[in-house]
Parts: sequence; C-alpha cells; structure tokens
Amino acid sequence: MKTVSIAEMVHIDEQTIEEDCVPGALLMDWAGEQLSIEIRRVYDYMTFKPEKVVFFAGKGNNGGDAFVAAKYLSEWGICSEVYLVAPSSTIQGDAHFYLSDISENDFIHIQPYVQEIETLQSFKAARPGSLIIVDALLGTGLKGEPRDKFKDAIELINRLGQKNYVVSVDIPSGLNGDTGESPGTAVKADLTVSMAYPKKGFLTPAALEYVGHLEVVDIGMERKPAERKEQTTEFLSRLDVVQMFSKREKSSHKGTYGKILIIGGARGFSGAPSMAAMAALNAGSGLVSVLVPESIAPAVSTLCPEAMVHWAEETDKGALSEDSFNNSDLQLNQFDAILIGPGMTVCDDTKELLKLILETVDVPVVLDADALNIVAGDESLLSGDNKCVLTPHAGEMARLIGKRVDDVTSARFSSLMTAVHKYNSSIILKGAGTIIALLDEDQRYMNLNGNPGMATAGSGDVLSGIMTALIPQLGLSNAILASVFIHGLSGDIAALKCCQASVKATSIIDGIPLAMRELTGV
Repeated sequence: MKTVSIAEMVHIDEQTIEEDCVPGALLMDWAGEQLSIEIRRVYDYMTFKPEKVVFFAGKGNNGGDAFVAAKYLSEWGICSEVYLVAPSSTIQGDAHFYLSDISENDFIHIQPYVQEIETLQSFKAARPGSLIIVDALLGTGLKGEPRDKFKDAIELINRLGQKNYVVSVDIPSGLNGDTGESPGTAVKADLTVSMAYPKKGFLTPAALEYVGHLEVVDIGMERKPAERKEQTTEFLSRLDVVQMFSKREKSSHKGTYGKILIIGGARGFSGAPSMAAMAALNAGSGLVSVLVPESIAPAVSTLCPEAMVHWAEETDKGALSEDSFNNSDLQLNQFDAILIGPGMTVCDDTKELLKLILETVDVPVVLDADALNIVAGDESLLSGDNKCVLTPHAGEMARLIGKRVDDVTSARFSSLMTAVHKYNSSIILKGAGTIIALLDEDQRYMNLNGNPGMATAGSGDVLSGIMTALIPQLGLSNAILASVFIHGLSGDIAALKCCQASVKATSIIDGIPLAMRELTGV
C-alpha cells in the first residue's frame, strides 16, 4: 500500500468532501466505526478482559473519531471513559455533533481532563492490563511540539502505557507524519489505526518506537494518492494480504494446496524442523514432509504427528549426511516448495546437501538459519538463476554481506539491497519493522505488525514454515509478503492472549489459525 504525505492526505480529504460530496460527518462516523472495530479486535483477543476503554480526546477530528468509537463500543456493552483535553466549548463542527450524541449514554462517562488525573482512585486501583488507553489528542496537523495540557496528557498516556495497551487514532499524538520524528514528546502506541492511507513518516526508523502495530482502515475514500517515482517502499497492510486469499474449492484434496519438504535438524536440535512443520500445517499446507537425521526422527514424529517424517543417514556429530537422499524414498522433484536450514548445523556434509538441493530442484527454496550461514561462507552456491528466498535476521545479514551487525541495523535498506544483488534472491530482513525485497522488483515493503515478545528462540523457524506452506497456495511473491504479515499478526494475537514476555514460538504457531481466519474469513 502506498503511503501519503500529510499534504496529500489533506488534499484527498478535501476532494472527498467537496468534489465527491461525502459529508464530513459521514466520514467521521465511518472512521469512528472502524476505530471501534480495531479496539474490539484487541479486546476480544485479551484473555483477561479490560474493565474499560479510556479515551483522551482533543478538540479536532481525532477527538470526533473517539466520540463515535465510544458510541459503537457502548452498543457492544464495553464501558468507556472520555477525558476532554480541551474545554467542551472549543469542540466545534462534526466533533461537537458526536460529543453531544454520546453525552446521555450511560456506558460512556465524559469528564474534563485535569493534570491530577493519575491520582484518581480509578487509575490508582487499576490492575495492570485493566485498561485500553486511546490517544485521540492531536492529529496530523500538529505544528511544532505539543504544549501545556496536551504535553501533560501524552506523558500520562505513556506512563499508563507501561502497564496497559495503547491505541492511537490516525497518528500517535506528537509525531510528525512526514518525517516520523517527534519534535518533543509523543505517544508510544501499541497499535496505530490510520485512516484511509498510512502516512509516509510511519516507515522511517524514527517512527518504530511510536507507531507499534499499524492497521490502515478503509473509510470509504475513493480518491487515490498521486504516484511518486521516488517512493520505493510500500507498507504491507492487512487490506493487501486479504486480497491474496480466495475461498477453497469444495473439490479440494490434500494435494491441492501443496506438497512441501522441510530439511533440517541435527542431534539435539529436533525442535526447529518440528516448529517449521507445525507452522506450515497451520498455514494450510496439505502435505508436509520432513527430512531429519535418524536419531531425532522419533522426536519430530512425536512433536508433529501430522507431518510425514523421513530419516536420513547422519554424520558422527549427528548432522545430516551429504548422502541423505541415497537411502530415502524422497524424490526432490515431487515437491512444490522446499525449506532447508532449521536446526541443521554447519559442516561439510550439510554444505554438500544444500549444494545438491540448489543444483537439482527447479522449485522455490527457502533458506533459513544454518543454510544462511553456509551460503555466507560460500556465495557461489547462489551464483546462478534461482528461486530462492533468504530470511536473515541482522546477525545473519551481517555475515551474508560481510558487515558488522551495527552497520546492518543502522543501514537496513541498503543492507537489504546489497544482499539481493549479491545473492540474486528475494530477501527478508527480519526485525522490528521487517523489510522485504522481491527479486526483479524495484519496490520494497515494510511490515509493521508483530511485537517485542516475538524476539524468542524458534520464531524464525515459524516464519519460514509459514512461507514454505504458502508458496504453492499463493505463488512465490505473494507467499513472501503474506507470510511476514501472518507471522507478525500471529505474534500479536499470542501477546494479547498472555503477555509479550511469555510469547514463545509455539504461542505464535497457536496464533496462526486465528490470523488465517482474520484474512480468509472461512
């Protein structure tokens, strides 16, 4: 999805109201309804339900969106408190109309903001996680840094946000939508619900600490932003990914949605290929085969009984032998996609095995974990034409391009493109704000879902398993993009069900069916 500048967004908004004759009050109602849906999505996933939703509303359109959202939440039986961080007499136009509309609602408590709000008993007694905090203070029209009550309210939201979930309306208050920078203080959101289009500043490194999980919602604007040749990075949105899926045919069978092979594991490393296989099955793969060393095959079969586990000869150190296929009934050309690397370890035998795969097959191959480390030591393995996808984190990327980790993290986009050209492959650079470059496409993509809890062992194996499963279902390019989004969404679901600190790779796997449900609908 293309991003827009603040000036472009203002122009689109004006055209929609003046030329398309869409009343501003109707746009506000649509925006507030979509905001309420996103808040309820968060609420529904939380195992321990919050006691209420607390809105901090300014006097502009963001405040109006908040008033509408509070109305819809009340209809679902969710109690809201609205704190006005401006005198009610200064709230005009459509926002004033909706403020009046909710004034008599018993489920919505409206009161003026006071600086001593955090000393109120309702906040002092609130247990961690008992509130959803909604930042509707300042919109995209902010000039300079927030001041006075708005500055105080932002600081309060950030303090409350240490123990509660924070949602920002359209843009985190205090953030510059064009640069992604904060001239003063700004809200650090867990979720930003952006209206119609993402703002271009959201994709900058400076914005990552503030935006959190970004959802762009459709509010009925038909106007499109102007094409900008210099825009080389797009936001990977839920709306983009939903369009990739279609309903399954009733005549489907288990071969319809792909036969995939996962190669990896070593003595003492049965978890990585098992988690990749479980993720692939949850992502809709019909037939998953796993090739592992003989010593761990029983463990993998136990961990993932739905997969067809094949054992192979192993080296003295328990790694896959270069002769792994000699005594196996597996034929490489029978698969639609192959994943190699999880838990495989690096040695001469696994290098030869990887070389055999790359020279033999003509289907997409996903390289993860130790396969990346092998390639980093011998880039000639990917010197020809291939359909490979590399999935490095910053440390693996540093090895792949011969840089320090700090150099990669400070120049992520240039590191990404260096790897694409060096290895003639599509590349996913994992991390906060995962970025993606597809081979032979000038466009790059950034994903802004996921959370810090996903920085856990095995998370990468889950991503590679999802991706390999989706390649036969969606095609290579769509599978790369969709898998990154589903992986992040699954991690967000897992965090809402427990907490970020407790997210494990298996928690992410358990979140995949729910993420798939949100995208496919059936």
